[in-house]
Amino acid sequence: MSTTFGIILRDGKLLDLPQSEDLIISDDIEDGNIDIIEIAFRSSWGVMWKNSLAPFLHPDTKVYALDNSPQGIYTIGDIINEIN
Repeated sequence: MSTTFGIILRDGKLLDLPQSEDLIISDDIEDGNIDIIEIAFRSSWGVMWKNSLAPFLHPDTKVYALDNSPQGIYTIGDIINEIN
């Protein structure tokens, strides 16, 4: 099962949302207040970075599954561990 992971910014600031919270608020996206940046992709072949700056984020930075379940990946550190 493949999953795309991202970070979410509101007005240029990194959001720290609970994993269970509904992340997409259509009014905010339409107003341009929320940016979703795809940073990694997990498939049966493994995990790969989608953004060249993502590996330099702090390992505790929360990431969010954008199109599937998180499958145990909740932070940049989790992604780094999966890649290594």
